[in-house]
Amino acid sequence: YTLSLHDALPISNERKNLSAGTWYHLAATCDQATGEVCIYVNGERQSYSDTYVSSQDINLAMRALFDSGDAAYQTYHNAYQFFVGKSYDDTRDADADFAEVRVWSVARSRQELIDNMYAVDPATPGLIGYWKCNEESGDVVHDSSPLGNDAVAHTSLVWASDIEIPQDLAQ
Repeated sequence: YTLSLHDALPISNERKNLSAGTWYHLAATCDQATGEVCIYVNGERQSYSDTYVSSQDINLAMRALFDSGDAAYQTYHNAYQFFVGKSYDDTRDADADFAEVRVWSVARSRQELIDNMYAVDPATPGLIGYWKCNEESGDVVHDSSPLGNDAVAHTSLVWASDIEIPQDLAQ
């Protein structure tokens, strides 16, 4: 589902800042039926809102087609798409390395996030995208979920070989 954190969650503050050079497990959940949106950092709820409403679906498979009404003029744009490491334009990117990215069709509970922080069975019901980010070269990140939505990078990927994921965050 579409998740606009800017509109749904409280304004940022220093308590929510992340430190450079530190590994974090980040998760955003959105329950479209209840309007609840949560941001979790290392299994702890950091932000919450119960006023989120959207009926738009995220397009995992391709760029959104914009139809201007003129059949001869159609172009692709970023509306309702899924991005990793950036927002809707090229000026809002994440200065981060990603170990894995997962997308679910259901809102995961805090306990489910903690239990699957380091690994998840690709056949788990509701898992609709699972990019392990372990290709080490190229500009395609393969989807390990049954749906096979391989991700193609918008810009050339730089593969980090020195990322060590701490195993002591799930408690």
